[in-house]
Amino acid sequence: MTIRDRNLIISNFTARDAGTYRVLDSDGDLLITVKVRVSSTASAKSGSKGELNNTNDDKPNDTEKHKTSTIPVKGEKGGNVTLTCEYEAKDILDISLNSRSENIDVCQDEECSVRVFKEGNCDVVIKNLSFSDAGKYYLHVYYNNDQTELERLIRTYQLHIHDEISVSIGEQLELDVLLSEADKVQHQSRRSTEWMKVWSRSDGVQSERITIRDRNLIISNFTARDAGTYRVLDSEGEILITVTVTESGKQSTEKLDDTEQHSK
Repeated sequence: MTIRDRNLIISNFTARDAGTYRVLDSDGDLLITVKVRVSSTASAKSGSKGELNNTNDDKPNDTEKHKTSTIPVKGEKGGNVTLTCEYEAKDILDISLNSRSENIDVCQDEECSVRVFKEGNCDVVIKNLSFSDAGKYYLHVYYNNDQTELERLIRTYQLHIHDEISVSIGEQLELDVLLSEADKVQHQSRRSTEWMKVWSRSDGVQSERITIRDRNLIISNFTARDAGTYRVLDSEGEILITVTVTESGKQSTEKLDDTEQHSK
């Protein structure tokens, strides 16, 4: 096999080289398929050269199944989440998982000690979630159909990570949420239904009390007005992270009041 210009060349073509060739981009999405058959001429001329030219005339074959709708998945920081494939095919040959930025190794055994592994037929479990796990995922399931042709099922997920923290009045609130995909951070106070912009990639911070260090958003001199929910959105408006922030001691006091009221 050699490369010349943008051609992939297989010399001494044999019957084993026949079949379907696919070209994928870095996200695993299909660009080109080429079906190669053994022609009568080629059979008579064994050892001929097969050349795949990267043209734009090829169309995805009928065995490619895309699931275009994005499946929302929510997980707690430090917890586990399952990306369900919901496919019952018996002849699954392989699965692969990738995010927008990288291909992710998936252990094929549930007993693996790694964070990402396959469970059941083709579900994928991600353990010990961190904020950096938030974002889009693409699960590729390869299987044989009834005609023993190789097919690929693609499912897309939007993983949203949630966390809860408490901060004392006057202390520093530090949110490790400014991922590379983050486009803006918004805040909703406990007494409001509106979301106020705290930071955006285009405009920066919206208050003199807010600073950015590495990927941390830091609010100095925490006040009761800073409590509430913070959410991080990507450039498409999808939620990456939510953090519920309460005043230290406030939550336990409210629970105590509720208990006392119920006991009366």
